[in-house]
Amino acid sequence: DSIEIKNNNGCVEFNLSSLYRRIISILLIFMSTIVLFYQVAIIVYSIRWHIFKKNMIVVYNEVSFFSSYKELELFLSNDPGFLTDYAKNLIELTHFEHAIHLLNKAIKIQPTQDRFLYLAIAYEAERNYQLAEKNYQNAVNIIPKRFLPKYLLYDLYKKNNKTEKAITLAKEIVNYPVKIPSKEIELIKTELRNYLNQ
Repeated sequence: DSIEIKNNNGCVEFNLSSLYRRIISILLIFMSTIVLFYQVAIIVYSIRWHIFKKNMIVVYNEVSFFSSYKELELFLSNDPGFLTDYAKNLIELTHFEHAIHLLNKAIKIQPTQDRFLYLAIAYEAERNYQLAEKNYQNAVNIIPKRFLPKYLLYDLYKKNNKTEKAITLAKEIVNYPVKIPSKEIELIKTELRNYLNQ
C-alpha cells in the first residue's frame, strides 16, 4: 500500500491506495462531465430538430435540409422519431436507399405500423417488391383494423399482377366492418368494389 523513498533528510512515504483513489475520482468526474455534456447536447439538438421540422419545406430547401439533418444525426442517431422523420423526407426527395437504412434502424429501436409502412413504400420505390410486401404485411399485422396498410398491400398485388392475392385482400377490406366512418375508408371501399365487379 505504500512506497518509501529515502533521501538525505530521512524517509518520505507515498500512500498508493490514496493515489489510486484520487486517479479514480478524477476519471469518474471526467466521465460524468462527458456524459452530462452528451445528454445536454441531445436535448439541444432535439429542440433544434423540432424547430427545424416545423419551419422547413424540404422540397424547396434541399441543401439546407441535408446539411441540417446530417448534423442532427450526430446526436439523434438513436432517436426513432428523428430517424423516421429523416427517412420520410428522404423518401419525398427520392433518396430511398438511405431512407431504408434509417427506417430499419428505427424499427430495431421501436417497431411501429407507420415505420413499416414507410419502409414498404421505400422498398416498393426501389422495386424490391418482395421486401415491400413483407413490410406492408408487418404493418397490417401490428394494427389489423386499419384500412390504409391493407389497401397499400392490395395495390402492390394489383400492380404486380398478383390477381388472386389482390382479389382475396380486396374482399377482406370491403367486408371489414367500419367502426369510425371516414371519407378515406369510403373511397377505398368504393374503389375495391369497382375492382371486384369488373
